[in-house]
Amino acid sequence: MKTFTTKTKLAAMVASAAALTGAATALTGAASAHGAAAAPNLDARVVSLGHVRGFWAADCPIAFDDATAWAQGDGAEASALHGEGFAVGVREMLRSTSGAGGVSVALRFHSASGAAADLRRRELQAGHEGYATSFAVPDAPSVHAYTVRTNGTSTVHVAFTRGADEYAVAVETSNSADVGALEAALGAVVRTEARHG
Repeated sequence: MKTFTTKTKLAAMVASAAALTGAATALTGAASAHGAAAAPNLDARVVSLGHVRGFWAADCPIAFDDATAWAQGDGAEASALHGEGFAVGVREMLRSTSGAGGVSVALRFHSASGAAADLRRRELQAGHEGYATSFAVPDAPSVHAYTVRTNGTSTVHVAFTRGADEYAVAVETSNSADVGALEAALGAVVRTEARHG
């Protein structure tokens, strides 16, 4: 039987939750292709998306300007990102006292159609990860929100696109947690950010 440390559990959560980030690199501090200076507005948006009540940033935002580095060994993910026109991605790991972990991310593509395609692809993948259900974010019709439930965990995803940029926050928690409250909290943060143009 394999024992998972907090680091490996968080890395696995991020990989399965959103496939948006190279969590292993962030957690080990071996970030490559760091290019945060190239995307300051993405950095700022990632930090804002991470302001979820009860959560704090586990580290500073990290940027990758290479799809392969961002995908951290997931060849299918890297290939999909290349095809969608990935330009740069920024992410920040989140933690909470409850044990829930998450990530806030921003991805920039070479076109708006690339960002929209990536968002659609992630929603389609959610059904393969577990039992996926959508939920509404009030007063934010452009926001995509869904929860994926597995045997022991629930992962809440909330995302939107603006032009060639995709923004998202995902949090994994136990099924015994108040998932409805988490959906509302993430939805409120993303709704606020989606309104900022």
